[in-house]
Amino acid sequence: MAGFDDVPVAAFLAPALTTVRLDFEGLGRTCFGLLHRLFDPAAPAPGPCDEPALIVRESTGPWRAARG
Repeated sequence: MAGFDDVPVAAFLAPALTTVRLDFEGLGRTCFGLLHRLFDPAAPAPGPCDEPALIVRESTGPWRAARG
């Protein structure tokens, strides 16, 4: 099981939820910067935002062969 937005409670669930952490603020800034350039081509290019990060916790792990 895995999540997608790394909500704070994900680390405290049982088992702790593996998730993807995104830079939502950076994504918003980049999107607004691109939109701004559509209306004003002289506007500065938006900077890059952080890459998504996989946060591995207890809900996922290495594959194990079935017993039996």
